[in-house]
Amino acid sequence: MILLYLLPVLLGAASLWAHFSRHDLTALAALSLMLPAALLVRRRWAARAIQAGLILRGLEWLGTEPGQV
Repeated sequence: MILLYLLPVLLGAASLWAHFSRHDLTALAALSLMLPAALLVRRRWAARAIQAGLILRGLEWLGTEPGQV
């Protein structure tokens, strides 16, 4: 059951990794894969970091032109 809660975060990280990897942005690709590791930390700042990462991921996808995806 907990996997259902974590699945959107993990899929979001994987899709953003693929997006950054395709555009040869290695540092951002690595960062997008490391952010879900904060799920292992049970602190308020970790939850906020994940939320901020998801918001930034959404903004990145909104800023991407349809032909670039």
